[in-house]
Amino acid sequence: MSTTKYFVPSASEETKLRAEVHKILDVHRGAKNAIQGKELARMLRQPDDRKVRVVIGHLIEQGIPVASSVSEPAGFFIVNTPDEAAQQIAVLKSRISKLEVHLRDFERAVERMEVPSQQELW
Repeated sequence: MSTTKYFVPSASEETKLRAEVHKILDVHRGAKNAIQGKELARMLRQPDDRKVRVVIGHLIEQGIPVASSVSEPAGFFIVNTPDEAAQQIAVLKSRISKLEVHLRDFERAVERMEVPSQQELW
């Protein structure tokens, strides 16, 4: 049984969470006002930030420029300047490059992997 479904909000929960997350993030415009996912989850009475992250992804799909920062203050924020947008784009492109290298290395490891042969039945 997959636990993934518990991390994806239902349609009605998604609608409510999307409005609430957008409202909170609207106050947190600009990198200097970033808010951590766990704080967003606490404010929304969620056990963790997994559904919040799903909702943030959907806000971005809808055209809301939500960025994230791992430097202080770490967290999510709505992009406020062209420089913040450019920085987020650079971070995302860097992640893509790192994932491509990781994928290449993983595929090579799988190619070299020794698969145990199935024992013959007696």
